Amino acid sequence: MATVRVNLSSVLNTVNNSIKDWEQWKQIHKDKIVCTTSRGEVINYEERFVDSVLSQISELAPSDVTPQYPFSDKKGKSRRVDFMIANPSKGYLLPIELDGTNRDRYTDSANRHIDWNDFLERQNALLEKFGTLLRYSNWRMLNNPNEIIHEISDKLASQRAAKNKKDEQQRIIIKPFVPPSEPTPLEPEPPKSIPPETASPKPVRPSAPLSSPTPSPQPAVAIVQSPPPKRSAWRAASTVVFAMGALGYFVLQNGPRQNLAVQVVSAAESIEALKAPFHVSESVLACGRVAQVSAHPEITYINLDRPYPDQTLALVVWQNDLAAYEARFGNLSALEGRRVCAQGVIEEHKGSLQMILKNPQFLRLMTHQPSF
Repeated sequence: MATVRVNLSSVLNTVNNSIKDWEQWKQIHKDKIVCTTSRGEVINYEERFVDSVLSQISELAPSDVTPQYPFSDKKGKSRRVDFMIANPSKGYLLPIELDGTNRDRYTDSANRHIDWNDFLERQNALLEKFGTLLRYSNWRMLNNPNEIIHEISDKLASQRAAKNKKDEQQRIIIKPFVPPSEPTPLEPEPPKSIPPETASPKPVRPSAPLSSPTPSPQPAVAIVQSPPPKRSAWRAASTVVFAMGALGYFVLQNGPRQNLAVQVVSAAESIEALKAPFHVSESVLACGRVAQVSAHPEITYINLDRPYPDQTLALVVWQNDLAAYEARFGNLSALEGRRVCAQGVIEEHKGSLQMILKNPQFLRLMTHQPSF
């Protein structure tokens, strides 16, 4: 199955693929992994995590990692995760948090309660958005980095294996039927010609028999080709009928294709818009919060999760279809801040991901778990 290459610069906010090593990566992201307190103290636990853990994982490239990765929870609150490992071509989507020991930094019990509740809401938002999360303390990172390396490596290997399995399940190869060939009868070898200069003179027959016996001429050998079995014609005809019938059924079901590789995708699959890069060319149910409705003379964009150009997925409504959507939802600008789900095929267009909507039936305002 051909690999789909997607430009994720606006979706995953990853660094450029030209980054060759971790030292260059650290220089680019220095302001995100090293900070200085008001008292002049340098806090560099994230930088040490890169040196002792991430850079030691052989299957991990610097361009796979984004520090202080932004995301939004259900309430639309902007949040960040310390490190995000994301690479759709490898199947990676793994948030990592590095925690200190000062969670209870408030002495006031009410403030401590608010801080702890916010911490738990953030944890739940991470798990709902990405489905998984790894948390490590600074102490463990400093004292047992090898354990963390093994845990992250195992998780990435599991995600790669899951992607490979999914790719294999979504691919059906239809091979054309090749009938068994009939054995080709042997042809007689042509007689070898003798060069004129080496040919012996033709003997002259004497008028009277000689005393020595004359060898009798060798009889000509006739090679008779046996006819093929009578069932061959029937077999060839049935083979043609079977192959043409199978091909016709395939074209009726799937339309003409340049090759016979068919991708089978479950149309009922529901995903967060953030995971759109993992479902390019698939028909899915994608959900997210409307961050921006951008209207133009011929087209309207409904940008999910973040405004342009950082949207996770753009829902596209053409001008010819706009009246039907406004009849159902009113002015589409009123959708901003609301959670919606859309059914359609995710496509790549000029480095961004989009889903073209043709029917208002496939756009829903959500107040609970979506279902189509």
